[in-house]
Amino acid sequence: KRKSREDLDEEWDAEAGKELVERLGSDDDILRHVRAIKESLRRENAKPKTLSSLNLAGKFREVVDKDTRSVLTEIERVILDAAESILEGRGLGFHVPSRGSGNQHYVQELDRIVLKDSKTQRSFGNRGEVRKVAIMSKLMQLVYELCSKDITATKRDLFYSDVKLFKKQDESDAALEDVTCMLGCTRCSLHVVASEKGLVVGRL
Repeated sequence: KRKSREDLDEEWDAEAGKELVERLGSDDDILRHVRAIKESLRRENAKPKTLSSLNLAGKFREVVDKDTRSVLTEIERVILDAAESILEGRGLGFHVPSRGSGNQHYVQELDRIVLKDSKTQRSFGNRGEVRKVAIMSKLMQLVYELCSKDITATKRDLFYSDVKLFKKQDESDAALEDVTCMLGCTRCSLHVVASEKGLVVGRL
């Protein structure tokens, strides 16, 4: 008896289904596989994303929390670069990442604004930048002392440490932001806080 096309299709479907089941395994095997994939995705999502993990480290800069030893090492590196520049006859200066809006970039994966790799040269030999370089040098000295002694100070404390140099706290605060960007760390990593804890304002 000649089989109809419908019968052939049913036999083919049955054979294909049997082959698929053999390839996939039992329901328990499939469930274990699905759970393994879910766990792998959970672990992957749990890992903190960074510019390096996104292959963006060479294009952008970000400030991150650093331990005290890393901050001290970064300051030492900056000072050694400055000393080398002086000895080579190029004078004292710092390469400071630009914080302008044109140098900012939003990275959706990090949900964070980072800086592009554009830098400006702060030169002590430039009359318009002498005070900025001097203020940044003073702030790095103060931060180095804070980190070395493992103590914390407020931004106000830093300002009052040399009022004649800083003149206005706005200037010392702005220079501190430049220092954090240059060192690639958060302000808290520098052992500097906005204000003292436990202050009470108003009538009690």
